[in-house]
Amino acid sequence: DISVNEKFPIIVDERAVDYDLFDRDAVKNELLNAIKCFSSSHSYTVGLVGKWGSGKTTILNLAKKEVQTTQSSEDSQENKIVFINAPGSNNTDFNLWLFGSQEAMIKGMYETILSGMGVKYNWAFNNKTLENVAKVVSGIPKVGNMVGSVLPIDSASYLDVVKLKNRLTDYIRSTGKHYVMCIEDLDRADDDQVVLFLKLINTVFDLPCLTYVLLYDKERLDRILRHTQKMNVLYSNKVINQEITIPTMMDKEKCWECLHNLLELYGIPQNRLKEYDFVLDVCVSEVILNGSELTPSSETSSIHPLSSAAALTSAFPYNI
Repeated sequence: DISVNEKFPIIVDERAVDYDLFDRDAVKNELLNAIKCFSSSHSYTVGLVGKWGSGKTTILNLAKKEVQTTQSSEDSQENKIVFINAPGSNNTDFNLWLFGSQEAMIKGMYETILSGMGVKYNWAFNNKTLENVAKVVSGIPKVGNMVGSVLPIDSASYLDVVKLKNRLTDYIRSTGKHYVMCIEDLDRADDDQVVLFLKLINTVFDLPCLTYVLLYDKERLDRILRHTQKMNVLYSNKVINQEITIPTMMDKEKCWECLHNLLELYGIPQNRLKEYDFVLDVCVSEVILNGSELTPSSETSSIHPLSSAAALTSAFPYNI
């Protein structure tokens, strides 16, 4: 979606879509196969890796759509894949940004998983229980078992963790379905939120028949883990079972097509597009050379193809 006003720059809507201009079926199929993986005893965690705006959410949406389309034509409910959405939503994934404390995130994940399974419930855990679970999780060593013998954790706290995990395990197994929980922009959350979440899915929420799909920029995630004293960078390798990387190579023909479309939106008639070829050639070469990144800043991520074209085109005066 693009808004055009001749007095102002073009505004591009960068929200994710359910189509892919670059036809990355191989990546989508790899993600589909990963989503279908599950264990009857533990969770399975998939990392969809790419720069900001590289199309991670678009690829995820395509995979979700294909799963839902395929299952709608099947009669069997056994091992049916169910995507867990935020409570009260049909298409919104779990969002780490909403939680300001350890207790709130633990409660949020618990409610989200139960809601995704269609379980009607009343919140039965009091604040003391939440504190005990948070105490155990925050005390988990950087690399190793869930609770080390030297940690000052009382038996009541540990028992609360076991009760919570057993309760969720029983619920999931009773449904006979395979659940998928997606977390977008993991690396955009606060450092403490990222650390806590990785610990949670490897401990309390390490559940059978549950696949986590995490979307993140690998460099930014590693930077978060390096900067915190609470976790080792190697911990992500322990938690994430499989990584799928979004390719950064841009399709030259698609770049040209996007730029031509933008010129037409600016009012350039088709019979004059050739006059701008020397400018477009510089733009396309820059996009492909830098893997679609527009600036050398490490804090600037790659953005969607149409946005890249818009930003590059705006760098040149209109009346060249």
